[in-house]
Amino acid sequence: MMPVARKLLFLDDEPHFSLAVKDLMAEEGIAVSVESEPTAALEHLAREAHGVIFSDYNLGGETSVGFLQRARHASPRTSRYLITASRTSEVESDFMTAGE
Repeated sequence: MMPVARKLLFLDDEPHFSLAVKDLMAEEGIAVSVESEPTAALEHLAREAHGVIFSDYNLGGETSVGFLQRARHASPRTSRYLITASRTSEVESDFMTAGE
């Protein structure tokens, strides 16, 4: 069984990008679980522990702020990271307001 620290949960609504990340991390011996919707990612997290979560900010009409807050409560020892191509003050403000 793979140690939790070597398991990554990747949430992004762009499947080509997710699969590229999964392949790249596999080369480094890191198991990546890919989800495209926040609800599915939370269900996955409830079934299987992960050491790290990466979530895209824009998830097809919603942001990852709420997801990362729920993930923190569901798995407080899991590190959480935001990824985004958007460099706006709105992104920073959302996360500062949410306490992430």
